[in-house]
Amino acid sequence: MRYKGVLFDLDGTLLDTSGLIIHTFQYSFEKVVNKKISREEILRYWGVPLADALQELDPVHWQELLQVYREYNVRMHDELVEAFPNVKQTLQALHDQDIKCAVVSSKLSPVVKKGLELYGLQDYFVDVIGAEHCIEHKPHAEPVLKGVAALQLNAVECLMVGDTEFDILAAHNAGVQSVAVAWSLLYPQPLLQRANPNYVINTMPDLLKIIKE
Repeated sequence: MRYKGVLFDLDGTLLDTSGLIIHTFQYSFEKVVNKKISREEILRYWGVPLADALQELDPVHWQELLQVYREYNVRMHDELVEAFPNVKQTLQALHDQDIKCAVVSSKLSPVVKKGLELYGLQDYFVDVIGAEHCIEHKPHAEPVLKGVAALQLNAVECLMVGDTEFDILAAHNAGVQSVAVAWSLLYPQPLLQRANPNYVINTMPDLLKIIKE
């Protein structure tokens, strides 16, 4: 078997958090600066670490925005987050084949774990690499390389599955084969196409076909 480990992004890959993220951005900007921010403007920062996105959007109020965002996001999390179809079944199939898995996310790890626990996915993962574990963030290789190390594998033995250009480029930079999910809000827009993923999957079980190659 060529691949022995799989690294997953969380948002937009395992869990559908798009509604939560967009709603929280809009709530935060209306509450802090009384400004309406469009869905299109938010999508331009999809996959960018939250603090970086807020600093670009509002260099003056970004710290207050960050605090309000995080508080509201946690409060509304369970109400607005959904799992994508067949995620748990696919993770179980990977587990049954002794494929190691980890999550590599630009979110803080406690929030990642909250999402995994909501749908009973936490036991399928060896580790969670969150934003606080890295100095550099996707598309830099560091988060993916930390995920590879957590699995105790070599980069060539792993796949990185994600929904944004940052996931795919981080995989390439780390020497890991990349898998883009076709259910991404961004795919097949040019920004993801330009990242040239090694594979594209239309459903989560399609990942099992790649593992069997």
